[in-house]
Amino acid sequence: MTQKYYNDGLHIAVATVMEHGLPGFEFFIEADGKEIWSGMDLQTHYPEILKQYPDKELLINWRSFPVIWV
Repeated sequence: MTQKYYNDGLHIAVATVMEHGLPGFEFFIEADGKEIWSGMDLQTHYPEILKQYPDKELLINWRSFPVIWV
């Protein structure tokens, strides 16, 4: 498990990544109660999302789901 940080001076995001992928999870970002982004690479997309929604209050959360190997 690793933790990745993003800090632009105003916002801080922390991502905990399970290296083996079990269970699966993804981050999602909401603005005005609507999901505007989801994925694993929050630290890559977060700066661009802040530029796209400069006046919005963003909710960053995560969800998990079981991974079934077949």
